[in-house]
Amino acid sequence: MLPIKRTHVFEQESDSMSLDNEGYQTLTISTEDAGGGPYLVIETERWAIDISELDEFVIELKKMAESIYGNE
Repeated sequence: MLPIKRTHVFEQESDSMSLDNEGYQTLTISTEDAGGGPYLVIETERWAIDISELDEFVIELKKMAESIYGNE
């Protein structure tokens, strides 16, 4: 069975500590399932998030996963 893979890319403006000259940061989150159940693969060079925004970000991740795999 080939893995099922879905990808979502989050983008935001760079924070003051970023070395990125393009002015933004990206966070790529893929959901993959090779038959053993879904899991998340997280890729980024740098992603800074304010602690006060963390709960909202986790909610968005859960929505993304549930839209693909349903409520398991």
